[in-house]
This record gives sequence, structure tokens and C-alpha cells, in this order.
Amino acid sequence: MKPEHWILAACLLAGCARTASPPQPPDLKLGEMNCSRCGMSIDDGRFAAARQVGGVLRLYDDAGEMFLERKQSPAADEYLWVRDYNDQKWLDGRTCRYLRGSKIRSPMGFQVAATADELAAAPLAARWGCQVLDLETLQNQWNSQEEKQP
Repeated sequence: MKPEHWILAACLLAGCARTASPPQPPDLKLGEMNCSRCGMSIDDGRFAAARQVGGVLRLYDDAGEMFLERKQSPAADEYLWVRDYNDQKWLDGRTCRYLRGSKIRSPMGFQVAATADELAAAPLAARWGCQVLDLETLQNQWNSQEEKQP
């Protein structure tokens, strides 16, 4: 085979190679799975969260536990998912909106909920009298707090 044929074959093979798809959120079974941090059963899907770092998936019964672990073990190669407070569907934890306030009754008392966007967050923020935050702002608040669990 001529060298130019080898180059063409290599290019064709490279083009057909599959690219790895990003990880998908876990198939959460409420009442059957436990929080990776505290060990409690994940029973309330409105507050569940998940974090994957380096192929290791960790589940949380309260998104606040995920934020504590991010503070303790930051990672650039992570995937984050949180459940939507309104419909309990998985959201991309990097792009959704978070609500944080004392009237939010999450399983471990971290007082955080998530929604798909600002529009979905607005009625909850009005009802609870709380802030609507993006991931970076919420994590920065978390990182500046003392290390304690509610």
C-alpha cells in the first residue's frame, strides 16, 4: 500500500473512533441507597445530589454534604448532579440555580435546594425568603464558612 493510502486509512479510522460520552447521573432508588458521606438512607429526592470524580460516584442525601466534600476535596475533573426541588429530575449541578435559606428543610439541615433556572427558583425564593445562587457563588459561601455540620 502506498504511503498516502496509509495516511488516508489512518484519518478514516480516527474519524470513526468513538468519543467518550460524559457520565450520566445515577439511577437513584429512593429508600434503597445511602449517602456516601453520612450513611443515611436517601429518602427525599428533592435534595439528593451526586458527584463523580475520576470515575468514582458518590451520592448524597443532602446537596450540602456534596458542597462540604467539594470544599475538602476540590477536583477539576468532576461531574455534579442535583435533583430539582420541583420535579426531582437530575440537573447539571454546574448550570442549575441553588436556593439557600433558613426555611429550607433539607434532610441534614444544610438548607439548600436546586432548580433548573432563575424562573423556576423565583417562586421558591419568594416563599422561603432566600437567595438564588449559581454554583460558584454558593461554593464560595460554603468555603468561607466554618467547618461544621448543622
